Amino acid sequence: MDNGNSILKTDKATIRFGGLVAVNELDLNVGRGEIFGLIGPNGAGKTTIFNLLTGVYEPTSGDIRINGTRVNGLRPFQISRLGVSRTNFLWVGFFAVITVVVVHNIVKSDTGRALVSIREDELAAEAMGVNTTRYKVTSFVISSAFAGIAGVLFAHYNKFLSTNDFQFIKSFEVIIMIVLGGMGSMTGAIVGAIVVTLLPELLRNLPDIQLGATVFKFADLRLVIFALILILTMILRPQGIFGTNEFGLSWLKRPRKKDEGTSAVGADAGAPIAEQKEAKRMQSEDED
Repeated sequence: MDNGNSILKTDKATIRFGGLVAVNELDLNVGRGEIFGLIGPNGAGKTTIFNLLTGVYEPTSGDIRINGTRVNGLRPFQISRLGVSRTNFLWVGFFAVITVVVVHNIVKSDTGRALVSIREDELAAEAMGVNTTRYKVTSFVISSAFAGIAGVLFAHYNKFLSTNDFQFIKSFEVIIMIVLGGMGSMTGAIVGAIVVTLLPELLRNLPDIQLGATVFKFADLRLVIFALILILTMILRPQGIFGTNEFGLSWLKRPRKKDEGTSAVGADAGAPIAEQKEAKRMQSEDED
């Protein structure tokens, strides 16, 4: 029984996947105010234990208690009410929406227009009085803040961090997302991220083709096919899928009538008033 001092206690918690024992008779007793960590090599079962404690997996046998409450069989959102939770796609989507809204407002602001001018021509922007150094630092700070949020969500979702997750290839993937979608488009960057993430997984389902005694397994060549698709996209559309355009619902709006102040003076008479006066003057001179 729980003695009241433990906030997390497991009693011979075991989980099996078929004939594989992933976690075998786990005993934990984490008291109040204690800091507890799991350290081990890849494949040791650290992530499986966190999934077990947060309700993603249900233990095959044994008990798990949080603040004295038995949580076997409870869903993750029910366990989160007891104070133990992990990041899910709901939180990721929530912060993604916040990011899009903040970035959209920045782009439409004076700061955003200054950043766009620096992107198009830094020397011209500086000649027009834009403090390029200040705006570059501002852009770096804002980007770092959102990168920090993404890192927190990534770590809290995986429950495990490794240097292998942040190699050079990861930075290269992010650059591909932006260039593919369009460096001047916010919605293009979103579409680029979706394409770069989902396309390699969709290529896994490519069928095998047999020609005589030879079987071509295109699924094994998915990374090569993915690279070819990216190369062709860069050649045929170097500005990206969206370029500098944004995807929106503005095309659904009813077109507004052109303001009268934008029309030329005398345009409704077929010619400007100054030209009409000049024509009358020349006509009167001819009659004289």
